[in-house]
This record gives sequence, structure tokens and C-alpha cells, in this order.
Amino acid sequence: MEVEEVEVKKEKKDKKSKKDKKEKKEKKEKKEKKDKKEKKEKKEKKDKKDKKDKKDKKKEKKEKKRKLEEEEEEQEAKKQKTEENSEANEETAEENTEENTEEANEESNEESNEEATEETQEESNEVTKEPATIFVGNLSYKMTEDWLAEEFSVVGEVVGARIITDRESGRSKGYGYVDFADKATAEKAVKEYNGKELDGREVRLDFANAPNKSNKPKKNYDNKPRSAPSKTVFIGNLSWNTTEQTLSDMFNEYGNVVSIRIPTEKESGRKKGFGYVEFEDVDSATKALELSGTEVDGRNIRLDYAPERNNQGGNGGNRGGNRFGGNKFGGKPAAPKPQGQKITFDD
Repeated sequence: MEVEEVEVKKEKKDKKSKKDKKEKKEKKEKKEKKDKKEKKEKKEKKDKKDKKDKKDKKKEKKEKKRKLEEEEEEQEAKKQKTEENSEANEETAEENTEENTEEANEESNEESNEEATEETQEESNEVTKEPATIFVGNLSYKMTEDWLAEEFSVVGEVVGARIITDRESGRSKGYGYVDFADKATAEKAVKEYNGKELDGREVRLDFANAPNKSNKPKKNYDNKPRSAPSKTVFIGNLSWNTTEQTLSDMFNEYGNVVSIRIPTEKESGRKKGFGYVEFEDVDSATKALELSGTEVDGRNIRLDYAPERNNQGGNGGNRGGNRFGGNKFGGKPAAPKPQGQKITFDD
């Protein structure tokens, strides 16, 4: 009886011990599972935080880079603004220097007649019909002159477009000019497109500085020749619509015309409002002077003898050779500059 009780007790004890072991094992597994879950959650949380930090850093770096680019663009814009006038003045000075070295006598004649032409045109034209030029800043360095002209042609008639480049590298300086047919169109362009995006950059528009001629004294011109007789006739106060063919039809009645030229501005290609007709002899040129004061395309032209170009001195380059004959200076001719279309006539 006692043996049975001992065995029962032992069996109960073994059973309890086994149960305790099982519970202990389950508890351990449960704890391990919980720890594993917490570890996983902790890792996920850390990964999420790292990802967020990385994203924030990337965003911060991008923002910093954007601000830096904006600052650089702003500095470049200021630099461009300060260079704008000096660049224009420098180009004008260079052009004048080349004109002086090649045609000293003609320059004074052209200046006085061109000035009178511009004054007369300003008085006779309406303000809204005056050609106007705008400055375009913060341009993309990929922008071309044709592209620029095309972009602004939606506003109105574009006469010309030019992008200022570095003299040594030929690389765009990031700004340029657009010439419109009238002031109203230019004002519209500045008003509607200033700050608009062009090839990924917000362009800055403003009116380009133009010389103020309102204070210049007006000059009186008569129809009497002022220069020494020559085979070439100077024509002042020409309409911008007048062509070489129009002049040919007029002057061929007075003798054999050798060549005709209507000069244009180097950058815009716009006519300067005067021209030249060369005859075979001085007598023909003298007869043609009677046309002075005749109305051509709505304007009364002024005629005078043009200085004989083969008597000019100077040390300058030859700007494309003598427009009325062969190369004036010896040696290799300089690269030609835009100066209007020249037409010649065979005998």
C-alpha cells in the first residue's frame, strides 16, 4: 500500500515537473517571440527614421543648391545689368572707330544727314509707330537669336534679335535685345512677358537705353549741294520702305548707274534712312541732283555729292572693301560687316 502511494506521489511529482517545464518553455518562447517582435518593430522604426532623415537631408541639400543657384543668378543679373550699357557703348565706339579709319570725310556727311533723317522721321511718325528695342535678361545659355525672335513674334512684328556674347569665348552672356517694329508692341512684350519662363528661366524684360535726341538743335537743310562734285550721290531722308530697285528706276533716267547701296544697322539689319547712287561720270550725278526734294515713298529726299572714296586716307581695316569698286587698301581684306545690300549694273 505504501509503495503504491509512493509511486502515485512520484507520478504526480513527475507530472507537475513536466508541466512546469512545459510552462517554462512556453513562457520562454513567448518572451523570445515578444523580444523578436519588439526588435523587429524597433528596427522598422529606425529604418523609417533613417529614411526620413535621408529624405530630409536630400531635400535640404536640394533647397540649399537652389538658393545658391538663385544667388548666383541674381549676382549674374546684376553684373549683366552693369555690363549692358558699357557693352552697347563699346560696340558703338568700335563701329565708329572702324567707320572713322576707313571713311573720315563720309562720316561727317552721314552723321549730319542721318541725324536730320532720324529727327524728321521722329516728327512725322506717330509715337506708337517708332521702332523700339527691349532688353532681355536671365536668358538660357542655349538660347539662339532665331529662337529668341520666334518666341517674341507672338507679341507682334519682330524686326531683329541679338544675343550678346563674350568676345573671347563666343559664349552667350545670358542677355540680349529684341527689336520690335513699333513702341506699342515693345510695351506689350515688357508688360505681358516680364518674369515669364523661357527655356526653364524667368526672363527679365526692360526697355533698352536709347539716345535722347530731344535736346539736339534742329538743323536747316536746303537743296543746294554742300560737298565737292563727285560721281556718287548721297540720298538723305529715305523712307525705310524704299528699296534699291526704287532708286534704280529713278536715277537711271539721268545716266548709267554703276551701283546703289542703302546702309543698314549692323546688329538689327534695320535701314539707316540714307543711301548712295554711283554714276559713271560726274555730269550724270550733277543732273540727278535736281531730284532733291522729290517725294519717294512718302518722304522728301535730300541729295548731295558724296565724297570720293578713293581719296581717303587712314590706317584702318577695310570693312569688306570699297563698296563702289575694288579693295581700297592692300593686303588681306577684313571680314565684311553687315552694311546694306549693294546692287551693281552691267554696261
